[in-house]
Amino acid sequence: MAWPDGTWAPLLFDGEPALPSAVLLSADGTMLTGHQAWQAAAGQPQRFIPAPRQSPEQRLTVAGTDVDAMDLVVATLRRVAEEAQRIAGCMVEDVRLVVPAGWGPRRRTWMRHAAHRAGLPQPRMIEAPVAAGGHLLAAGVQLPVGSFIVVCDAGGGAEVSVLRRGPAGSRSSPP
Repeated sequence: MAWPDGTWAPLLFDGEPALPSAVLLSADGTMLTGHQAWQAAAGQPQRFIPAPRQSPEQRLTVAGTDVDAMDLVVATLRRVAEEAQRIAGCMVEDVRLVVPAGWGPRRRTWMRHAAHRAGLPQPRMIEAPVAAGGHLLAAGVQLPVGSFIVVCDAGGGAEVSVLRRGPAGSRSSPP
């Protein structure tokens, strides 16, 4: 979470600086997210989705119930929005969502719809490697203008990007 004066701090979820993407669909239809979902999974493994990021058109069946993949993402985004608003003491006005560099217009539009359904304002989409470069700069890593960095993401597959440091930050270089 960033403040107008340029300071920032990570949001904490259940005391941790990261929110796992896991979701658990409770019997009453509510969705638990993050660590809460992992904890509840021990007693309800058939209702647990450890990695809910699916293709936009995919539907899942969880404990005999059809679930739209967007609903899982909305639950997680809503939890982030609620925590950000709790810390800020007001509605969040500027939202930036990090998306894989390979996501095209259809997936980005899908994510914008999920953010809207979660009660967030129109988000700016930032490619993951560009966000990584921005984080390095914000953390004080010295990257001279014109230098290149390689960002490797081996999360749900393998994606390698080359960034060039410009005067205003990092941007992806064409392949």
